[in-house]
Amino acid sequence: MNATLNPLRFAVFFLLMAGLSGWSQGVIIWNGPVISFDHPADVGTSVQDQLTPGVWLTRDLTQGLINAFTETAYTHVFSPQDTEWAYGSLADYASLGYANWETWSGGKPAFNIVGQPAVVHLISENIYLSLTFTSWGGTGGAFSYDRSTPSAVPEPSVWALCGLAGCCGLMISARRKHAITD
Repeated sequence: MNATLNPLRFAVFFLLMAGLSGWSQGVIIWNGPVISFDHPADVGTSVQDQLTPGVWLTRDLTQGLINAFTETAYTHVFSPQDTEWAYGSLADYASLGYANWETWSGGKPAFNIVGQPAVVHLISENIYLSLTFTSWGGTGGAFSYDRSTPSAVPEPSVWALCGLAGCCGLMISARRKHAITD
C-alpha cells in the first residue's frame, strides 16, 4: 500500500474545507466612509439608494421604505424585503435583536427613528451596515439618512487565501518530488 500523500488531492480537500468554513462565517461588515442619502418629497420611488445589486432602498409618497429591486409598493411587516433592522452600534452587530422595518420603526408614523443609530442587515448578502435617519417626512415621501459603505480596504477573500495556500502547497510538493527524482 502506497502511503504517500497525493498533493493534488490534498490541495483540493484543503480548498473545499477552508471554503466551506468561510462560507458559514461569511459576514461582511460595511465600516467604510459614511455617505448621506436624500430622498426629496414628491419624487415617488424614482430616487433610490442602490446599496447592492439586490437591495435598493426608497419610499413612495406615503408609508415606509421598500426594496425597489424586489417590490413596487409597501407591504406591512415585509417591506423593505431582504432587510432586517436593529437599534445600536455596528460594533455590536452580532448581539443586536433584529426585526422587520415596520416593527423596528414602531409602526406609523415612524418619526421616532430620526437621530437613533441603527444597524441594517442585508440578509441575502449577509452584509451589516450602520444607518442613522436624519429626517423622516410625512406625506410626500421625503427622508434622508447617513450610512456606512464598504470598507476602503476590502477584507481578504477566503477563496483567494485558500487558492494562494493551495498554490504554495502544490509548489512545495512539486519541489519535493523534483528533489527526490534528481
